[in-house]
Amino acid sequence: MSKEIVAVYNEKVNDHQPPFDIYNGMHIPHFDTPERAKAIITALSSLKDTDDVEIVEPKEFGMPFIYSVHDEEYIGYLKKISEKMEQKPSVLIPEIVDTDTQKVNIKQYPAFTYPSAFPHGRNPRSTSRQGDQGIFAFDTLTPIMANTYDLALNSAYIALTGADLLAQGKSLVYSLCRPPGHHAESKRMGGYCYLNNASLAARFLLEKTQKKVVILDIDAHHGNGTQDIFYDSSDVFYISLHGDPSQTPPFYSGYADEKGKGKGYGYNLNIPLPKGSEGDKYLERIDFAISKIKEFMPGYLIVSLGFDGYIHEPLHVFNLTTACYEQIANRIGKLNIPTLSVQEGGYFTKDLSLNIYTYLKSLSEGKIK
Repeated sequence: MSKEIVAVYNEKVNDHQPPFDIYNGMHIPHFDTPERAKAIITALSSLKDTDDVEIVEPKEFGMPFIYSVHDEEYIGYLKKISEKMEQKPSVLIPEIVDTDTQKVNIKQYPAFTYPSAFPHGRNPRSTSRQGDQGIFAFDTLTPIMANTYDLALNSAYIALTGADLLAQGKSLVYSLCRPPGHHAESKRMGGYCYLNNASLAARFLLEKTQKKVVILDIDAHHGNGTQDIFYDSSDVFYISLHGDPSQTPPFYSGYADEKGKGKGYGYNLNIPLPKGSEGDKYLERIDFAISKIKEFMPGYLIVSLGFDGYIHEPLHVFNLTTACYEQIANRIGKLNIPTLSVQEGGYFTKDLSLNIYTYLKSLSEGKIK
């Protein structure tokens, strides 16, 4: 299995350090920490040492590739606000470190901003920066910092490089994208996501090869952004397995009756599962998704790869084990379709290295030689 998989990333994936989430009016620790990338890099280094993975750096792509998915005004806004944050002083935030003694530490963060108002009524116009923030974001979990634009663009380039490698004939590619992407819509950020990496990769493959693409999203949360971008497309079949949106964020999308519109009707398949679902139930639904992929006969498969369905994840959506992810990867590999795995969620860093190692190893072993 010498150099079966090509992995794409650079050290910039460690530089994304969002300060905290604003959830239920409180600021809580942000789950997307640099330790996530470090854990994955550890797994990739181990696979490289055994000649299972070749590691390459991303290359840059022109902005027209970004604009093929994202609205130019939105991209301009993200760039402008990131530049504004460069000019702002650091922020001091008191944080309770001991609830018994009520001991408080003062922590210093680089400048950041979150939306404070969202559109209401029938007139979403705004002439202020505060108003713009609510137009271009859908939650208070996704801050903009001085390096946000640069790091989001880097993450997109990592995915696009992966897609380019598939177009050149590679069969298995993994893109370590951070920040993640599947919640980002064409005009809005949210859910830790700024640019939709998997969608950019899919659009690239469509334009470069004219072959159909399937995006299989196995992150535990519905990829509302990916659905939004391809909802009227018959060239990209979006299939998502995720927590029931009546119980699991993003709440407003991911229902089974969302099937696409226009020429895209029937090319959007949501497979919601109850919160706490075990591996047997999940694999049963994976098998159903696999059967639909075979019917569509795509030229390429993109996996939005999240490990936040893992049993020890802090978000507690599913109870999937490492062995379950091994089985998922084996089934994907046996499709024998050129496959790009794009990293999405997965926040239990203690086992993240093991999970990515197991997934990639099984993906390659499942592939028909």
